[in-house]
Amino acid sequence: MFHKQHHKFIHTTSIASEHAHPVEHVLVNNLSWNMGPMLLGSRTHLWTLLIWGYLRHLESHEGHSGYEFPFSIFRVLPFGADASYHSFHHSKNVGNYSTFFTIWDTVFNTNVDYFEVYGERGN
Repeated sequence: MFHKQHHKFIHTTSIASEHAHPVEHVLVNNLSWNMGPMLLGSRTHLWTLLIWGYLRHLESHEGHSGYEFPFSIFRVLPFGADASYHSFHHSKNVGNYSTFFTIWDTVFNTNVDYFEVYGERGN
C-alpha cells in the first residue's frame, strides 16, 4: 500500500527516487538515511553525516536515472548495482529490492527473475 506510490513510475527517472508515500518516507527513507548517525550517536562527525547523506541521495538518483554511467562509484563496490538492476524492479514490479548492496537480494533469492532474463552478468 505504501511502496506502491513509488511504483507509479514504471520507467525510472531521477525524480522518481524521491516520490514516496509520507509513511514510507518517514519510516524507510529517513530511517535508512539516519541509521548510521543513530548508531554512532554523539560520535557522528558533521562531515561524515553530510557525506553519507550525499552518497545515499546520489545512489538513489543514479539508480532511478535509467542511465548506465560508466564512471559510477557504485558499480565498483562489491555487490553494488547499476541502473538496469533497479529498473528491472520498477518495470516488472518483482525482485531486485536493494539498490545499494545487492547481497541481500542474493541471500533471499529476490533477484532470481532478473538473472533469468539477463544472465549472470546482468544487462
